[in-house]
Amino acid sequence: MKWCTVALCAGILLGTDACSPIAAPTAASGLLVFRKDTANCADTVNTELFVDGASLGQFVLGPGSERGFEQSAVTHIAHANELAGKLRQFLAQGVSVPPRGSAIYLMTCRPPTPPPDPSPGW
Repeated sequence: MKWCTVALCAGILLGTDACSPIAAPTAASGLLVFRKDTANCADTVNTELFVDGASLGQFVLGPGSERGFEQSAVTHIAHANELAGKLRQFLAQGVSVPPRGSAIYLMTCRPPTPPPDPSPGW
């Protein structure tokens, strides 16, 4: 009962009924997960996430961090833009969300470009 009281208080603040069971995704939905690459993405910055051209909001994402959203179980176009730091624009990709499953959109950063060789090369 103590958990339910605490959850009920949280539910009132969030506008939900915290004591009722969490509904599972329907057969027509799944989870689309945005994940920032760990190999070459060293920045933790505010990033705007998009599905099918619509903004899902701005989130602070660092290397290996992720954010998931329930979406219909079809192929969606996902992309993201950094709003600070290096201002990367991640390539738009089609991501097929399976029913009651999850699909990952990997935000891949390019490796740093080495500086040009200052020697004339002769």
